[in-house]
Amino acid sequence: MLSGSTPISSQEHTIGSFYEAFPYPWRPMYFETISDPQFYPTLIRQEMARPQLSEFRDIWVAGCGTNQALITALQFPNAHILGTDVSARSLEICENNAKSVGVSNLKLEQQGIMQSNRDSQFDMVICTGVIHHNREPRQCLSRLSAALRDDGVLELMVYNKFHRREVSAFQGAVRILLAGIDSHRERLSRSRSLARSIEAIGTMGEYLHGMQRMPDEVWADNCINPYETSYDLDSLWSMAEESGLTIEVPRINVFDKAKNRFLWTLDISDPYLSDAFFSLDDRPRWQVVNLLRLDTSPMLWFILRPDRDGTGTRVSEADRNRIFLDSVLEKPSAVRHRYVLDDDGTYKLSSHGTLIREMIPKAEMRAIWDRADGKRTVREIFAELDLSHDFNVVYKARLMLTSAEFPHLVAHMPPWAPQCARGL
Repeated sequence: MLSGSTPISSQEHTIGSFYEAFPYPWRPMYFETISDPQFYPTLIRQEMARPQLSEFRDIWVAGCGTNQALITALQFPNAHILGTDVSARSLEICENNAKSVGVSNLKLEQQGIMQSNRDSQFDMVICTGVIHHNREPRQCLSRLSAALRDDGVLELMVYNKFHRREVSAFQGAVRILLAGIDSHRERLSRSRSLARSIEAIGTMGEYLHGMQRMPDEVWADNCINPYETSYDLDSLWSMAEESGLTIEVPRINVFDKAKNRFLWTLDISDPYLSDAFFSLDDRPRWQVVNLLRLDTSPMLWFILRPDRDGTGTRVSEADRNRIFLDSVLEKPSAVRHRYVLDDDGTYKLSSHGTLIREMIPKAEMRAIWDRADGKRTVREIFAELDLSHDFNVVYKARLMLTSAEFPHLVAHMPPWAPQCARGL
């Protein structure tokens, strides 16, 4: 399963040695598997409103850490998964966990993104929380772009700069004060001591107070990482364009879901300002959300697609809302099982399974969910419930019922849905 290594650059060696000392993330209490091998591919298609998206046969998890490649292998059992990372220790942990749950579709390789020369090999590339820890993020993104097939998708997350103000400031102070210390372990100890030794007030005080009880891996990843770059929506979009990509759709993630900050929209009571906001294209509208929500804006976690000719052709959020309204909803039949961490350090498959169709959505979505019978369109259900077709009403229902983090319903999209890439 672990197939060897490729020589890495000096700066990626720095990152590799850091994660050798602090493998990230730590070992989870369980891994999940799903009875329907098409469940997660279906969720991606309906999140993107692209029902004709090609099969996910080959997937690259770039900078996979200790478990992301394994999670992906369990979610896409019919695909060939390649997981790469600069840290041999992280890959070893992933390999041991993979053997414990018995996956057979995963290959691991020690390699940095900058050393990749893969060209048009993958239907999907996943790279979350990685390129912003590289000295040359844009070059990394270009390598990821080159590895995609023309109809492939890239799941990307980079740091939102409005989430990182205190983190970046503390990192800057640590780099100055500990400039002569090379040992990662000593830098960890000294930085934790710094947090205890100063009387921090304001938002820095709140941040350091919240970090006090965090395990070493979290502290190290946040406070002494050798490299870090962060972005706002507009600067990320520009970097994507320079790399031959366009941002297609936000991806809800478990972190934003837990903090209830996953919506890339605003409720604006002033009619003039509301009309101005919703008349904007996705890019400037999302940038407004990013600016006004500041530290409560969503993470910069998106699905991107190749844009080789620079046309920027994409499915807009307004398009996705229209497609959703004409979709037929039904409850999924898939069953979720868990491999649970045992006392002996291995993972055992639990006999208990969870029917996805029995997972109850948030209260404001239950009336729609109750009426999903595989026959009626969303438009018909909305009419029964006297719900408006306002952008935010449709948008919230779409996200909170048919996305990967809210997988309550399968949306059978209308046959004209792919045409929206060329304009409705």
